[in-house]
Amino acid sequence: MECTAYEEAAPDEDDTPFSELTGNTAHFEKMERFGLTPSADRNQHTTRTEKKNMDKLFKDMQTCMTEEQINEILDSKPRAYPPRVNMDPDAMKLHVTQGRRFELSMMLYDVQKCKCCGKVQPGHVDSLFPKDKAPYQREHLINTYHRAWECNCWGFCKGSQFYCANKPTHMDEYKRQHEGMTPLEFLNLTEPNALL
Repeated sequence: MECTAYEEAAPDEDDTPFSELTGNTAHFEKMERFGLTPSADRNQHTTRTEKKNMDKLFKDMQTCMTEEQINEILDSKPRAYPPRVNMDPDAMKLHVTQGRRFELSMMLYDVQKCKCCGKVQPGHVDSLFPKDKAPYQREHLINTYHRAWECNCWGFCKGSQFYCANKPTHMDEYKRQHEGMTPLEFLNLTEPNALL
């Protein structure tokens, strides 16, 4: 039996492409499309912090989403499902924004492979997900790989050695063993070439 209460959703006039959002409210509309809630305490640093958060999320999206998926998310406003009870408009807006944030966060899982051991695992790459204030203790899908340099020289590295790009002690050891050169200089690469 087919549902008779179903109505086709009308296209929203507010679905202006993300890149064309302008005006006084453009910042807040962009935040809503990322699922971020503006700070209630507005000051000179708030807008800058909010823009940094949007940039972080966009970078995370580029890591594990296609261009088409990114555009589909950012070029549409989050919409509310009809509630069973009347909701305050502010509460409904918050509910819709947090729903978009949840949807976006669930899309930010990236499957990567360790260059050293070959282990493949998914990891949550949402850099704005609260690590220490999560509503529950996370135990699964929390390990992500880190960018590293793989050196294949036959000096100290003996054909294959890995150095974590974010660890100063690893970089210092690399310089010490490679005549004071950084991996950028020694390997002629512009970015780390391995994941660990």
